[in-house]
Amino acid sequence: MPVSADVTPHHLLLIEDDVLGLGTEAKVKPPLRSLEDQKALKEGIKEGVISILASDHAPHPSEDKSRSFSEAPFGISNLEITVPLYAKALIEEGIINWVELWEKLSYNPALFLGLDNKGILEEGRDADITIVDPGTRKRVEVSNFESQGKNCPFENWSLPGWPVYTIVDGRIVMAEGSIVESEFC
Repeated sequence: MPVSADVTPHHLLLIEDDVLGLGTEAKVKPPLRSLEDQKALKEGIKEGVISILASDHAPHPSEDKSRSFSEAPFGISNLEITVPLYAKALIEEGIINWVELWEKLSYNPALFLGLDNKGILEEGRDADITIVDPGTRKRVEVSNFESQGKNCPFENWSLPGWPVYTIVDGRIVMAEGSIVESEFC
């Protein structure tokens, strides 16, 4: 049985102390850990021990995340900013480069799951592509998320490397952060 390990962007950018200021917006499972644990995750990515990067997108209505900490659900809404979050956590810190980011976000997960037509741009494979501008830096505005989930602790963070287009099966479904074709969203 193959074994894999993945990590999420919030575990690379937030630590357990951040929960005090962010409250339920930072309530995730597994919980945020120490700065030392975060450094170990980054080292595991750098060394290739952790070969898959996941979004762990878990949107929740505001009223659910407004409950007491013990009653609020686990999760962060981050699908639309996953690439910029990883660019900040890993590329800006010199842990990996853009090709390695693509491998860990797309190629390695497809390979692990046996999705033969996914994860690589090649004739005869599915044309599922995200075009990213590494030079674009923007502030996170959670209210502008297309996702119905707005539970996100990264409001106003300045992040690099935003997606410009998302193409699924050869059709543009998102452009500049807005849904173009809703069949896939």
